[in-house]
Amino acid sequence: MRYFLAIAALFLASSAFAQSNPTWSTPVHQLTYGDEEGQLTSLKIDQGYRFADLKRESNDLRFFYNKDAQSIHNARIVDKKTNETLARGKGSFFFGTAKFEFEDGETIKLKRKRNANGYEIIGPYGVLFAVENQGISYAKTYGEKDFLLQAFYVFDRVKETQSPSDDTYQVYTTSYYSSSTSQK
Repeated sequence: MRYFLAIAALFLASSAFAQSNPTWSTPVHQLTYGDEEGQLTSLKIDQGYRFADLKRESNDLRFFYNKDAQSIHNARIVDKKTNETLARGKGSFFFGTAKFEFEDGETIKLKRKRNANGYEIIGPYGVLFAVENQGISYAKTYGEKDFLLQAFYVFDRVKETQSPSDDTYQVYTTSYYSSSTSQK
């Protein structure tokens, strides 16, 4: 009887490991944000600076620029679980028409105010994101969408100021299926 129970336990343990889904993971830079209420938010930025993943409570979002073209009209915020676009950038800071349109129809207009050692992104309630003396400075957010845009601009600032490490380089070919990332 003991042998039967031992074999059954071994069988159950091995089937439990066999049923787990395989997952791939990429090396990332991790930024942690703690709000006033003590909740932690994790922003993981790809080492090639092509996308960032935001994990907050039950939300799992991805920030990126469509076709990796760094301008506001190519900005996207996507829900990773449903693959739906939650927000997309529109317009241009140059013409004063920059805005983010959310899936629920809400539009947040943005302005960029530059100074000698940084800039401010100004939303409907005031400063949404600020760079002072070349570093990111504190800016208060008033809602979930403000926080999402602030996190997007943190990713944008990191992408703007950093370059991919020498450990990772990307190889592009003209073949449709053979685009890959190689490690040195």
